[in-house]
Amino acid sequence: MAALALMEAGARVRLLGPGKPTTSRAHLGQCLPPAGLTWMRALGLESSFRALAPRRIVSHESVWGSPHVDTREMIASAHGPSWLLDRAKFDGMMRESVRASGAEAVEGRLVSVERTGSKWNYTFRTRAGHETGHASFLLDASGRNSIAARKLGAHRLRADRLISVPMVVRSELNTDLDDTTRLEANEDGWFFSCRISASERLISFYTDSDLLPASIDARKKKIEYLLGQSDHLSDRMEHHSYSALDPQSLVPAHGSLLDPLGGEGWLATGEAALCHDPLCGDGIIEAMNSARHAARALVSAANGDSNAFVEYKDQGRERFKNYQLTLRSYYALEMRWRNHAFWKRRS
Repeated sequence: MAALALMEAGARVRLLGPGKPTTSRAHLGQCLPPAGLTWMRALGLESSFRALAPRRIVSHESVWGSPHVDTREMIASAHGPSWLLDRAKFDGMMRESVRASGAEAVEGRLVSVERTGSKWNYTFRTRAGHETGHASFLLDASGRNSIAARKLGAHRLRADRLISVPMVVRSELNTDLDDTTRLEANEDGWFFSCRISASERLISFYTDSDLLPASIDARKKKIEYLLGQSDHLSDRMEHHSYSALDPQSLVPAHGSLLDPLGGEGWLATGEAALCHDPLCGDGIIEAMNSARHAARALVSAANGDSNAFVEYKDQGRERFKNYQLTLRSYYALEMRWRNHAFWKRRS
């Protein structure tokens, strides 16, 4: 997103990173909110996006604050449905659009970076060996790892200890045609679920890292117990004869803010700058918005605006404060387990 905005402004851009999109269980179940299609149209990518055949999410169901199911039908949304993403295909489409815009896409990993005068000198590793590059500005869009920013001395301020346990269950029946997402609270966190195909479903459990047993066997027993307390999710698994849970993967899901968000000649954007609790459901849109603002700040700085970076960093910190207030209001809706550690920490 940042590269596209910079190219449109006339900048010369080198996109340094993996040659192919990397995916893991952490990317399963990610949805593009309804407003995301508006972004695709604005970028001229609607036809490319639809060619990926993303599945429509027709409604979002939640069991939150009471034992009853609350349903939000997406037909009532001004922007239409949400879209379940295949992140590898989606990221590949975005990368190809960057190449088509004329940016240079280089497969490599950043090794070192240093500021010399008004220029950046950096070294990166490719399959052919080490290479060097030079640039006027540096934009870190490397996700939670904040690869470039950490090399420049920045660190992340963690808001909590939230982690995700993504599990894919499978069935031989091919009968699961439910195009809804399900969010359900429990005493030690919450579940998120959506179908991946007619025979596969994602069950993700969100909790704090210190509330989850280290042993995989003990972890499985705990998650199975919590899932058994859910009439809705457990019934769905039984109805479609899904396989047993396999809670081996642990994925960071905590909110965090990079400190600082930038410095002389560099900025961080997307999840390299700030991460949201997945409960908010706006991570991808927030990353796109952040990238647009970062690109605008770089262009303004190149044109002599000495306040552009200061304003960008101030706005980023303000957005993070607003996110924290919104998140707190979401968690405050659930009062059934307010004396349990997970919920007490978020009260």
